[in-house]
Amino acid sequence: MSSLKTTSEQSVLVISAVGGGLFAVTALVWGLVSGSLAILFDGAYSLISLGLSLVSLVALRLAQAPANSHFNFGRPLAEPLAIAFKALVLFVLCLGSAGLAIHALLTGGREIQAGMAMGFAFLSLVGCALIWFFLTRRQKKLDSSLVEAESKQWQMDTLLSGAVLLGFGLAWWLTHLGQPQWAAYADPGIVLLASGYFLMMPIKLLRQALSEILLASPEPQLRREVYRKIASLGIHRSQCRMARFGNHLLLEVDLPLHRLNRLQLTVEKVSARLQSLPVEPLVRLNICQETNDSYSV
Repeated sequence: MSSLKTTSEQSVLVISAVGGGLFAVTALVWGLVSGSLAILFDGAYSLISLGLSLVSLVALRLAQAPANSHFNFGRPLAEPLAIAFKALVLFVLCLGSAGLAIHALLTGGREIQAGMAMGFAFLSLVGCALIWFFLTRRQKKLDSSLVEAESKQWQMDTLLSGAVLLGFGLAWWLTHLGQPQWAAYADPGIVLLASGYFLMMPIKLLRQALSEILLASPEPQLRREVYRKIASLGIHRSQCRMARFGNHLLLEVDLPLHRLNRLQLTVEKVSARLQSLPVEPLVRLNICQETNDSYSV
């Protein structure tokens, strides 16, 4: 993986962190003034997103740091570990918010300034959607698991802002119909529905991160691309094992004993064939006593 890609990832994560900080401060202040639990939830989510974006930046630097005497293989698992931590934090946030919303619903709801809350929800929806769109476009070019996690965070925030806007519109409409007692249930109802729906996102992130930490085989598309690139070297897929963690791809290849004198050349050839992949290849060769497959490397 080139240093240019790493720099681009860092720039994208910095933009996400700055955006998260601005939204967090604005939402917390606006939520306290308007008395809205939903806006406070949005602000808390943005504040936590800021912290998680900083965690992603640290993880990226650790993953790209060279190996040393203490970490002989470097720290490539820093990225999936950061994503797993991020998923757990978001999961706890959603559960806690759902608990607060249920308590508010059981105690008569919450009165809010619907007009003021709708103004924030509209601005938040536009801002979050722009950052989500930006991160999604950059993710398609970078194919970074960290940027993908950031994009999903902003997707959640965009959907939340849209739900908040619709809910506050409903509360405003009920108030003008002379039914303020029902309007009080709109705010905690929004939080309960949103937090329940968003629970699926951190679960998916956690499943992906654990799969990488446990060195599961990468997605089929990436595996097929690797097999295609090394087939011309006479290496069959039955001699290959691979795992993806973060922006790294570990590829192990079994070679026959009589190819021991060409070991370094084989590593260089395989690595060269995989350079065009969106991940950094880590090639390891295992020497076997016998194999029925022929090699041209």
